[in-house]
This record gives sequence, C-alpha cells and structure tokens, in this order.
Amino acid sequence: MDEKITSFISITGTTTKNAEGYLLVSDGNLEQAIQLFFDTGGANMSEQATSRNPRASTGNRPTQRSIGITRNELDDDTNMLQDEEDQDFLAAVEASRQSASPATGTTGRGAANTASLYDEDEAMARRLQEEIYADAGNVESGGVRAPIAKTTEVLVGPEDDYIEQMSSRARRRNVGRPGIFNQRPPSGSVWGEGHASRHHLAEATGGASEQTKKQQTLAEMYRPPYEIMEHLSFEEARDQAKEVKKWILINVQDSSIFDCQVLNRDIWKTKEVKDTIKENFIFLQYDRSGRDGQTYVRLYFPHAIDVPPTSSLNPFPIIAIVDPRTGEQVKVWSETPKRPLEFVMQLHEFLDRYSLHDFAKNPVQRQTKPKVDVDHMTEEEMLDLAMRNSLNNGDSSLGVHDPDELTRAGLPKKGKEKQAEEINLMEFEDALGAAGSSAPTELTPFQAIPKNNHHVEPPQGPGTTRIQFKLADGSRIVRRFALDDKVTRIYEFVKADLLPEQAAKRGEEVTEATSDRQFELVSMGKNLIDCLNLNLDQAGLKMGTVMIEFVDN
Repeated sequence: MDEKITSFISITGTTTKNAEGYLLVSDGNLEQAIQLFFDTGGANMSEQATSRNPRASTGNRPTQRSIGITRNELDDDTNMLQDEEDQDFLAAVEASRQSASPATGTTGRGAANTASLYDEDEAMARRLQEEIYADAGNVESGGVRAPIAKTTEVLVGPEDDYIEQMSSRARRRNVGRPGIFNQRPPSGSVWGEGHASRHHLAEATGGASEQTKKQQTLAEMYRPPYEIMEHLSFEEARDQAKEVKKWILINVQDSSIFDCQVLNRDIWKTKEVKDTIKENFIFLQYDRSGRDGQTYVRLYFPHAIDVPPTSSLNPFPIIAIVDPRTGEQVKVWSETPKRPLEFVMQLHEFLDRYSLHDFAKNPVQRQTKPKVDVDHMTEEEMLDLAMRNSLNNGDSSLGVHDPDELTRAGLPKKGKEKQAEEINLMEFEDALGAAGSSAPTELTPFQAIPKNNHHVEPPQGPGTTRIQFKLADGSRIVRRFALDDKVTRIYEFVKADLLPEQAAKRGEEVTEATSDRQFELVSMGKNLIDCLNLNLDQAGLKMGTVMIEFVDN
C-alpha cells in the first residue's frame, strides 16, 4: 500500500492524506485512483474518504482512558443528558398538540370543512365555464353551445394592390432560373450607368454576371433592351397604344435559341433601331415560357405551343407588328433580321404604308396564302407538312407568312377579262397619243429629269447616308448618297441605273423607253416630286426608305 501511495504522489504531486483518500475510494487500484484524481481536478478526498469509512474514523477516536474519564462519571453525564432530552421532547409534543387543536377541531368537523372546499371549487369551475360559453354564444340546454354564426368578409378590396401583385408574380412564373442568357427585368425602372447598371445587371442575371469579368461582358452584350421595353401585359399594351396612337411591336423569344440572343446583341441595341421604336411603337419582349408569352403564342401561333426548339416548325424568335385597335397582326417577320439598318428601313417602309389615323386607308390583303404543291415536295417537306397539319388543325401552310406581303400584289386576271382589259388599255393609249400630237405640251417636272446621269456612290463618311429603294415586287436596293445631294439625284439614279438593271434581271430588252417609264417616289407618305429642290437631309431621307410605285400599275 505504501508503494501505491508513493507512486500516486509522484504522479499527481498531491499530499499523502489525499493520496490515501483516492486509493481508499478506488479500493487500492492505482490506475483508477489516478484517473479519478484527474477527472475530479485534484479534489480533496481525505475528508470524503473519512466520512465514507466510519471504521477508519472510529479508530481514530480517543478512548476513555486516554482522556482520563472514569466509567461512573460517564454514566452520570449520560443520564443527565437523557433527562434533558426527554423533557425537551415532551415540551415539543405538547406545543404541537396545542397548535393543531384550533385548526382541525374534531374529526367530523374537519371532514365537513374539506367537503365544503370541494363544493366551492366545483361551483367556481361551473361559473367560469358558463362565462366562457356565454362570450362565445348562447348556451343551449344540456350545456351545448350554439353553432358559430356564418360571417362574410371582403378579403381583397377595390383599392388593394393584391391582384396586381399576384398578376405580376404569375407573369414571372415558370420562366426558369435567371442567368446570362435568361435575364429577368430588374426592380429599377431606369437602367442607369456605372455602379447602378452593374447592380441591375447582377439582379437581372441572378448574380451570374458577378462571377468573372467575362461573365459580366457577356451579360451586358446579350442584355435585353430594357430601356425601350414596356413591362405590360398584352391587353395593357393595347390600351396604352390606342391612347398614344402607336403600333405594338412585339418580340417573343425562346432563351434556348441563339437567334433570340442575337437580336438582343445586334438589333435592339442599335441607336437607329431604338430611336425608331421609341418614336413610333410600344415595344414588348416576352419569354416563350412566361405567362404573357404563352398568351400571345396561344392567340396568334397556336401550332407553336408545344413545338420543340430544334424543330423546323419552330417560329421563334417571333417579331410582329399588331394593330392596337383591332388586335390584328399586320406584319410578321418570317426571317430573323441580321442587319440593323435593313431592319430600320423595313420599319420605316411599314410606317410609310400604314397609319393609325382615323381616316387613313391602310392596305388590305388582295392575295390568298400560297398553296402547297405536294407533287413537287421532298420527303422531308412532306413530313413537315404532316406535322404542321396535325398541330394546326389542317393548316397546310409551311413557315411563318407575313400578312403585309399579301397586300402587295392583286389577284391575277383570267381569260377574256384580262384580254379585254389589254385591248381597252391599248385603245386608251392610242387616243391619248393622237390627242397629244395635235398640240405641243409642256414637260412635267418628272419628264424634265435627265435619264442618262448615272450615279456613282460617294466614299463612306459623315456626310453620306444610305437609302433603301423598295420596288413593287418586294425587292430592295440600297445605295449610298451624299447628304447635300438634291432629291433630283434620286430620280436620276432610278431612271438611269435602277430601271435598266431590273429590266435586265427579268430578261427584258433594255431600250430608251425603259427609262421613260412613269413612276413615283414616296417616303413617309410624301411624294418626293414636290421636294426636287431640297437636299436629302432637308427632305428627311437620311437612313430613309423610298417606295417606287409605277404609275402604269
């Protein structure tokens, strides 16, 4: 045992008495004693061990002989202590009886008091229950309350914006997770520059633009044109367009098709395109999977609702112009625009031919949709036709057709009707020639324009502009002119260069009479014959479109 104490002290550094206490508690097991010492943080175990081992404490007690007390003296003291203890005990019992007697009384009286207390508690519980049910409603017989009365309340009032919030939330439903190529409109109504623009860009892309510098550049490159977009539903856009007398230009995109991203990158961000759209159109851009996009596709392109992006029948991206008064699509782009300036000219050409004024006469469709010749179709085209018929309830038309193209040419004449018209026209021309030969006539401004001044395009620079010429057959010619050129120069170009070129393409013989063909040049609804002395800039022909309309047609 001494060896264990020595080992315990050498390891723990405690006192001998404390070591004995730990070994005593551990029944002499040195390892358990050491473990217990460190677990208890070196607590003093000598006193605890003494209290737990009465034998050890008794052994340490002094004997009667060691303190010099005789047996008789000890007995006398013990008897005296016992007498004192008995007296104290009897006094305590008497005091307890006296204190208990007035409170309890007899046994019968205590039982009666206890019963009365129970009765009072039950009455109180019943009274509280009645009060509670009285507040909730009348208590019927048997303690059952009446049923809760029916109430009617208005959850959403006419002045609450709850409906608008739900509509806006539904408009953004099922449009996928935002990203570089699937951006969402930011909360700010104004697209700023610098830090604000970067903040809005991060919000539109769901934070994807903040990952790397390249991601930020791509996000800005393919960002939708928020600065010209109207965040309205289709019906709201119609109401607003009718008030301000503007056309609705709508673009429905599919974020999985790259041509839609090309529109955001190349077309909508061009300054000329933005200026034209802001001045003349209400511009809407919808996602195919969004609520507004689905509504528009269901109305105007029902066959494209479930068409996969890789199908040849997929019409996306959809670009169309809608009349806000009637909801009619008056123009649809069958091909995705590639060049911004060409797209601007197409918009100006549309504005030249159509108007929203009350008394304006817009073109009407004079030609039916082209028929499909099944005998000359390939196997792949037949499969596409069969799929189109199944998706579009038997509509055999392939591709997206532009309603505006159906207004450009009349129906062909047939048989005797066409022959009689040609004969009458020849007689009218002969009579007109005979009348003209009898008396000399003065040259008109059109006839006075030279027909042999060929046009040479000036080098590109700040003083030049590009003008698009649109012929009756739908073909387009673009040429560069100087801004200080007179309008007469355009007529000279058409007479000396354009008319012979077109005749040669058709395989016709080019003669002097080819340049004498009577025509009119119209831009923005204005006949340019009245502006011959103005330069192109003064006449408003910078980046303009000129319609060539032949008088003999």
